[in-house]
Amino acid sequence: MKKIILIVVVVIILIYAGVITKEGITKFKDVNNTKQSITNLTTKVNNTLTSVEQDIDTLIKVGSATKTEYNNLKNSLTTITNIAKEDKARIQNKLDKLSKLLKDESGKLCFTNKEYSKVTNPKAPVLSLPFRIEDYSTKYWGIVPFCAKLKHSGRMHGAFDFELKPDTKIYAAESGVINNIQVGKEEGSGEILGIQGDGFKLDYSGLKNIKVKVGDKVKKGDYIAQAVLIPHGEHHLHLGIVIDRQQECPIKYMDAEFKAAFKKMFAQAEYSSQTLSPCACNCETMETKW
Repeated sequence: MKKIILIVVVVIILIYAGVITKEGITKFKDVNNTKQSITNLTTKVNNTLTSVEQDIDTLIKVGSATKTEYNNLKNSLTTITNIAKEDKARIQNKLDKLSKLLKDESGKLCFTNKEYSKVTNPKAPVLSLPFRIEDYSTKYWGIVPFCAKLKHSGRMHGAFDFELKPDTKIYAAESGVINNIQVGKEEGSGEILGIQGDGFKLDYSGLKNIKVKVGDKVKKGDYIAQAVLIPHGEHHLHLGIVIDRQQECPIKYMDAEFKAAFKKMFAQAEYSSQTLSPCACNCETMETKW
């Protein structure tokens, strides 16, 4: 206690003597504040660096990245200064690896994993776009591919899922008879509906406000339902086609307008959160579960 009192007295004497000035005390405080600011900045840089590296690691694990994702990470790394050489070299190596995994966004997207057999049956269905392209959304993932192993369930996906805007109107992709309407048993199914045609069946799910009933005949383009909000947080249409008890890649049966719209939508899709499968159709056919 005596030492503290003595120090205080000495400081007061030095201030009165002009040895220690108020400006000096202010500068001392400023130096301390500067040191604290530098510490805070260093912590912030380290956190940002860690975040950038984690994002790169995630995309490498997924196996693909868009040019936008790659450039954003590259620019983030460029703006972080005072990086230790070993850290910069390590992350740069990861960036170089990621650059080899960039998605081809030049129009050479993988629509089918190989060339499929041509549809020669004159009675085969010709599918039209079952919603307006303006109602397509990429807020979460855009499109979930066919014959793709789903991350959340491990199941193979026997249809296309199209992410849509809220309450999107859904139309019949081909003419036929409504042969099934029920509430889906799986989470996120919404109401499901089947259209039976000549030698084919269309499976819809993710619906609400169904406008038809079992036994009704529908024509291609008829308004049949709306897209429902599912527990995962998005609206989407599940559309599958079954021929001779085989789930088939729907691309084979799309009309020219639907196919052109699909290519545009698939180019915008970011479905890595749903599956690692690279193509829109990763096989030509799948056995049905029933």
